[in-house]
Amino acid sequence: LSRVLRNRAGRLALVGWFVIALVMAFLARGKGDGTTHVLLGGYTRFALPLLSFAIVSTVSGRHLFVNAIAPLTLLGASRPRAVALTAIGTMIGTMAASALLGILVVLVSHGSGDPPLGRDLFTTCWVSALGGAAYASFFFAGSTLFGSVGRTLFLILDFAFGGVSSTSSLFVPRAHIRSLLGGSDVLSVSQHGSIGALLAISAFFFAFSLLRARR
Repeated sequence: LSRVLRNRAGRLALVGWFVIALVMAFLARGKGDGTTHVLLGGYTRFALPLLSFAIVSTVSGRHLFVNAIAPLTLLGASRPRAVALTAIGTMIGTMAASALLGILVVLVSHGSGDPPLGRDLFTTCWVSALGGAAYASFFFAGSTLFGSVGRTLFLILDFAFGGVSSTSSLFVPRAHIRSLLGGSDVLSVSQHGSIGALLAISAFFFAFSLLRARR
């Protein structure tokens, strides 16, 4: 939290994506299904992944991830433990920010053609939080590979495969988040399957980061 709030670029990125998402929500407000339109459009395509990317980038830094955990290892923590605690903290922070952003987008954009407001708020809140955890773990793993280059590569993979209906879309967060927010299913995977997929993505890339730390 301190890394994000004390870093000027981190603060600007955090506030910037909140502002952009809320502007998109306000522009969609006049439509009968404003919430559905913005959630399946700019929110899942840009705001949620790039907000998560900005948070992970601020915590991880530009260079190899070992530099980001150096303050903890210098104080005596083992490298795997430092990575685990940093990853968990980043995931929790990203979940909170994503859930808050989702709630605000629904409140601003909700229209007469959308589902009841209470149900929309609840669904968007938990899907955004789950998606934020998956994205944080996903980008975190990229950071342990090649620093900012690996993280950016993972972002490109999410953009490239998250919007298409193919086997590759099963392994990135965006397609499953979109499905849970009312979009089409990912291939033949049900919504319960997409929940499981996001949990699996979070766990897999978290474990991947720990393995990288041990090496």
